[in-house]
Amino acid sequence: MSAGASVASGRAAPPRRPDRASGDEQVALGKAYDARLVRRLWRFVRPHWALLVLSLLLIPVAIAFEIAQPYLLKQAIDVHIAAHQTDGLLALAAIYVACVVLQALAGYAQLYSLQLLGQRSMHALRLATYRHVITRRSAFYDRMPVGRLLTRMTNDVENINEMFASGVITLVADAVKLVAIVVMMLSLDVGLTLITFLSLPALITLVAWARRIMRTSFREIRVKLAALNAYLQEHLSGIKVVQLFGREAAAQARYDRINGEHRDAYLGAIRADAGMYAVVEAIGIVAAASIAWYAGARIGESAINVGAVVAFVEYVNKYFNPVGEIAAKDTVRQSAMTQAERIVEQID
Repeated sequence: MSAGASVASGRAAPPRRPDRASGDEQVALGKAYDARLVRRLWRFVRPHWALLVLSLLLIPVAIAFEIAQPYLLKQAIDVHIAAHQTDGLLALAAIYVACVVLQALAGYAQLYSLQLLGQRSMHALRLATYRHVITRRSAFYDRMPVGRLLTRMTNDVENINEMFASGVITLVADAVKLVAIVVMMLSLDVGLTLITFLSLPALITLVAWARRIMRTSFREIRVKLAALNAYLQEHLSGIKVVQLFGREAAAQARYDRINGEHRDAYLGAIRADAGMYAVVEAIGIVAAASIAWYAGARIGESAINVGAVVAFVEYVNKYFNPVGEIAAKDTVRQSAMTQAERIVEQID
């Protein structure tokens, strides 16, 4: 049935195609990691394996330069400033500045190579998807709304690219950084590290809550976006019939409703994301303040000194950053796996 014939039936919108498209789209998010889908996508990544290796090698380099900065600060305070020993302080400051600059350069190169890998791989995926679609028989387009196909070749592919930009690789980087920070904290003071770990139950609860809401919101976003694209394509292609039967107001009302539902789905993810980051930052500030208060009372009574406290507070601040990033990027990865599954199903 054509779009014109559908609208000519006197209804505000053809229910068969949009409803079925919505039903097909409304599937639960897939696994966070699906080896079968990764293997299917690997053929688009494999020609650019050098960029992937370069990005992976730069991760520990950037982390090492970042983790070294609080330790250098500790040395400057304890060895030089507290002891009123200026010899070597300028060299230590130069090393600190060099670590900051090298961290920025390594991070830039790592992100650039990762983005380049994603763009080149998705370029090949778009070509393969488009080549597949234009070779289908005409009956294929009677079953599949064009708006839904456009969603596959544009939005879904772009979401898979997000998996490269802020998904799997950066998730690994955040996990490695988190482990490195914990090791440095334990090497400085086990007791202070255990105090920091008291916030873990609140963090785990918060991340689980935000992850559940964002998963639901991402699912709804995909459903509403597919329905929106299918509805828009069919009514624009059949606009003459819409005007002939005087259905402009009814078509506008239904479009407003679908568009409003799409907006509301985004609002759920935005609230969860903003709330999670705000609360994680608040927990980090409370933890840093608790460390400063507890360690401040111990200075002079034990082996702990001012430089160690300053370095530990810096590590605590860095510790909470990857926690929120891991939760958010895990949701991005799950969403990307869903889009990959739909594109693979379309190609199959």
